[in-house]
Amino acid sequence: MITYCFEALARLKQTGIPRYIFDEVKNMAEIKYEYQSRKEAFEYVLTHADALIDEPLESYPQKTLVPSEYDPAFIGAYISALTPEKAIYFVTAKPEKTGIIPTAREQWMGTDYSIKSLAEKQLTAWNHAPLNPHLTLPPPNPYVPTDLTLVHTTGSSSAKIIPNVLQDNDHGKIYFATDKSYLVPEVAHRFQIKSPLLDGSAHSNVLADLYLKALESRFSKTLTNAKAAGLDVEMGQGNLGLVISISGYSQKAPELARNLFAELRDIRISKQQFEIFKQSLSAQYINGSKELPFLQALELLGNTIFNTQPLSQEKFDALQNISYEAFNQFAQTFLQKNYIEGLLYGNLTEPEASELWAKIKQEVGGAPYPKVEQFKRRLLTLPRNLGPYMLVQKTPMQGNAAILMIQQGHYSFEKRAAQQILGAVLKDSFFETLRTKQQTAYIAKAWEKEEEHELLQLFVVQSSTHHPLELVNRFELFLENFVKQFGTKLPPERFEKVRQMSITVLKRPAENLLLSSGRLWIMGFEQEGDFNLIEKRIEALEDITYEDVKNAAMDFFSRGNQRRLAVLMEGTTPKEHDFRYEVISKEQLVEQGSFVTWQGEQ
Repeated sequence: MITYCFEALARLKQTGIPRYIFDEVKNMAEIKYEYQSRKEAFEYVLTHADALIDEPLESYPQKTLVPSEYDPAFIGAYISALTPEKAIYFVTAKPEKTGIIPTAREQWMGTDYSIKSLAEKQLTAWNHAPLNPHLTLPPPNPYVPTDLTLVHTTGSSSAKIIPNVLQDNDHGKIYFATDKSYLVPEVAHRFQIKSPLLDGSAHSNVLADLYLKALESRFSKTLTNAKAAGLDVEMGQGNLGLVISISGYSQKAPELARNLFAELRDIRISKQQFEIFKQSLSAQYINGSKELPFLQALELLGNTIFNTQPLSQEKFDALQNISYEAFNQFAQTFLQKNYIEGLLYGNLTEPEASELWAKIKQEVGGAPYPKVEQFKRRLLTLPRNLGPYMLVQKTPMQGNAAILMIQQGHYSFEKRAAQQILGAVLKDSFFETLRTKQQTAYIAKAWEKEEEHELLQLFVVQSSTHHPLELVNRFELFLENFVKQFGTKLPPERFEKVRQMSITVLKRPAENLLLSSGRLWIMGFEQEGDFNLIEKRIEALEDITYEDVKNAAMDFFSRGNQRRLAVLMEGTTPKEHDFRYEVISKEQLVEQGSFVTWQGEQ
């Protein structure tokens, strides 16, 4: 790979950077500057504060964001300065493959490594790397937009968005919405392909991961060009389906979508590629056991309460039994029967959306996969009067983690309003108590969520000084005090401020078109097409009273609600912090200790 890098540099030293590539980069920089998406305020300030260091204020941000002039001599000098002697090389491989024995260990993740100087002979070879006929400059990018005309030039950022249904049958459900809020030449399309071959098991998850690897490899050139032209493609696993998202400038998005979907039915890879993908996934799954303890605890929790989230170890085991022939069978039959959920949103008209969907549907083909036949994601609900429960697992990683999940019952707008208010208060109070005051952890978080129309509250802490069971005991003490001291923790005047803040947050439009599409997707497919969901939640917040929230806190967090599951992940603890009580018998204690008396011996 390093040789390839210097072969590519050798090509650039010969050709330089052609004018058309410079013009494409400049053109895209100007477009991105003109049609900037709104960012979160802190991120916006941080970005500009960092960039201002490198450019005088009088010209900022012109030189930072947009190339000013095409200077072949300067470009050539810069490329010539990229020599093997000026580089640092990182190689990640097993010692038996490199022949280098690690001599040091990184303190946080426990990774063994070595630092070596390169032989002069190797540096000389890289300095004289030949031209590689397979490494050439790309032709002009076909996805660079040339038409940024807006479908709508006037509108309101607070305008209500209710998508139209383009299709709703056994083949799928497709929503469409045109942009009248952000007024940018962008789209955000999302598709989820469901198939009987995706059932949530470790086996099907691994086959889908291999399929995604094959897709990324097949489309690598296309995806690179698209990204350079402001079109982002994301592919991954969703809710028992394969998700493809396309977002960016609208003009060339239909062409990109057609090109991607045209290839889905004919994904073929060589045996060598299969082994490479398999090796890559093996490493990815194995690394799950090397994640931070709180991430491992979250994975175990998800695996326990959902029927669609296998553990990394389960996927690793399943991968070992998947053959090249089995993958090819999956790839060729994946779309034989399918159901597609989709959202077409942004700078396009309904006829354009209908035309695009018709072409995608034609490319995908396949028999219908009715909803009544589809696998369903399910959440394990705990009995109210049994429990609480505890799962305990060990990890070789440093530190301990504890997660407490409290189930709060079936969704209603009234209960969701109370959960939102209490969640906002608990988030700050939990962090202040567990981290700031008690200093038990360097990660302490609390958040509320809804899953499968059930309400959940979660608390998580990672600590290098306290054991998991002690952390859970502190969680319970925190909640006991919160309920007993409710009037102090959330006095009426603070309740009103939090309530108003919660309403304001819900009324605030999404910052950009992509985030808005995420909201529409949730309402369309996770909330059964309820596009008035936010208004209903706002109404519930406007109607809720202080007593309602106080009663909800008692119902959710008192010991009367035993629907609790704690996940304890015990890692290695430094000896100086390994403080715990050991179980011991009276006889063992007498044997290990010694009797003393203050009276003199007779």
